[in-house]
Amino acid sequence: MQAKYQHSMKENKLNILFIVSEFYQAGTERFTYELDKALNREKFNISILSLLPLNNNLYFTDYYFEQHKALGTNIFFLQEIDQIRVPTIQDRLKRKLFGSNLPNAHDALLQFYDQFNYISIMGEYNYALATRWMTDVHKKKCLIHIMNSKHQFPQIYNNFNKNESYNFCSGFKENEIKEELDGFISFRHFYFPLAINIEKDSPVWRYPANKLKKIAIFTRITNTKPLDPFLHAFHILKNKMGSVELHVFGQADSEINRIKQMIGYLSIQGNVHFRGHTENISNTCQTEDINLVWFHSFYGVPGGFAGFDISVLGVPQIFWNFTQSINDSILEDLPVFNNLVKFVETSIELIKSPEKAEKLALNQFNYLCENRNIGRFVHIMENLYMNKAKEIK
Repeated sequence: MQAKYQHSMKENKLNILFIVSEFYQAGTERFTYELDKALNREKFNISILSLLPLNNNLYFTDYYFEQHKALGTNIFFLQEIDQIRVPTIQDRLKRKLFGSNLPNAHDALLQFYDQFNYISIMGEYNYALATRWMTDVHKKKCLIHIMNSKHQFPQIYNNFNKNESYNFCSGFKENEIKEELDGFISFRHFYFPLAINIEKDSPVWRYPANKLKKIAIFTRITNTKPLDPFLHAFHILKNKMGSVELHVFGQADSEINRIKQMIGYLSIQGNVHFRGHTENISNTCQTEDINLVWFHSFYGVPGGFAGFDISVLGVPQIFWNFTQSINDSILEDLPVFNNLVKFVETSIELIKSPEKAEKLALNQFNYLCENRNIGRFVHIMENLYMNKAKEIK
């Protein structure tokens, strides 16, 4: 394994390792793929270390595994690399007689890390396991990509020693990261926005002529992505409009039981439909004749890649902001709300007016092309990798 890996390296390129938990179709995995695809292969040799094996989950498929392979990316698995070395009797005798140190049980893994100029840990939640056996030298090579927010999950940084130094990377702006990393004593933060590859020149969605209006939410149904404000909003909206449905697309965990109970309390069970995971959001929006999309927001911007895919297609979206310190409508083209009444009023306005819906959709498409096309920003990450590799030398 080691010899084969070393042979694949190119001396004139920087060797970058992405550490991921798995290859499911989720936000961090999508970001990893977009970055892998966008980085200049003449400058970088990209490898991935997955902490979990393939086929680890009965409900999620390893969607991005084949896509990374198609890019020519080297893929490795922790269980294959980390071959635990048990000290021999001779090793133990030497230590007893001569005081020599025993070989490290994780030598194979440490030698694997040695070969990289820089290591991107994809998701702050992977930090503890990814660095468990790392030396201090390896940790200095690490860039930790923050893929969630403490507003979603308050315990997000519990596995970090806040007195140590870290290199973080995220789409949070300077004032936001101060709030996000409050309590950390020493860290450097590098800004890199969530972004995707955009190939379309214009949106393809047009307002559907269906009499029964459909609102869609694309998410994972879990406690870190609450649906409560949306359900309360739909309760109000349904009483004002009547002929409207809410379709929730996404894999669910045990949180679904609480959500269904809330739907019963609000008496909207006949108009709320859980559709399960969809691999192609664009096709779903078109074939399902979706009129409007509701989406999560944190710090006043879309809270995931599904929102970007929807904007590329051209379906209008409005956002409920789960960051309490941010006010309504941070950006005109991305209507963000903390006020439930305004959220419902805007939804009704867009559903009833095809012209306003299509205008907002076009504005969101243009905003995405201008601000979230990874081709315009990947040089930031490339320069970061090259500069940090020089610092470490």
